[in-house]
This record gives sequence, C-alpha cells and structure tokens, in this order.
Amino acid sequence: MYIAVDTLLNIFHDGIHVFVDIQMKFLDSNREEYFLVFANEMLEFFEALSKTGLIAIVPQMEYYGNQNIFVIQIPRIESAEKAFEIIKSNAKK
Repeated sequence: MYIAVDTLLNIFHDGIHVFVDIQMKFLDSNREEYFLVFANEMLEFFEALSKTGLIAIVPQMEYYGNQNIFVIQIPRIESAEKAFEIIKSNAKK
C-alpha cells in the first residue's frame, strides 16, 4: 500500500539556535502532522535525512505497541541536503 505524503521543512534560525518545523500532509486524506524540533540537538538526524531522504515515525508504544513504523521517503533529497547545510551552518552548541 502506498500513501502520498507532502513533506515540508521550515527552518527558523538566529545564527545560534535552529528550529525546524516538519510539516507532513497526507494527500489521500485530510490528515496533517506537524513536528517542531530543536535542530541544534538533532544534527545527526538531519544529516541522515540528507543522505537517505527517509523519515520514520513510530507511534507511542503505550497505544500501539512497538511493531508499527511508518517510513516516508521525501520526493526531493536535494531539499534535505540544502536544509542540512543551513542547519549545520547556523546551529551553535
């Protein structure tokens, strides 16, 4: 089964702190998911995203168990590569 998901990364930074608003719109339904993450502490995640183009979502285990993983392949890996460069150059630890 295939589900189309439009994924958008909005990057907000001030030269020290970087936040990324990950927006996911499931095109076959009215469902939308938003995740706001502090990218300074997640550089490895965004580096992996820029190399693989994959985002995995695991539901809360207390509700669904630990067997369900939903993987989304973003359509344009170049966007993830550009996002990682912006995050890396603006995130200060």
